[in-house]
Amino acid sequence: MTRRRFLKKAAVGTGMLVAASLPYGLARLMTPREALAQPAWRRLRPPGALKDEAAFNAACIGCGLCG
Repeated sequence: MTRRRFLKKAAVGTGMLVAASLPYGLARLMTPREALAQPAWRRLRPPGALKDEAAFNAACIGCGLCG
C-alpha cells in the first residue's frame, strides 16, 4: 500500500467518523437550557426508562434527548 493510498483511506475514515458522530453532538447543543435546568421530577423520560433515579443516571449516556 502506498503512502498516498493510506493517507487517503485514513482521511476518508476520519471523515466518516466525524459525520457519524455529528447528530449526537448537535442534539446536545440544541437541547434547551431550560430543559436541563428543570428539577428531576419535571424531566420527561423515554418510554421504558428505569424507574429508579440512581439506576437511570447510571445507565444514561447523556444524549440530551429526554430532557
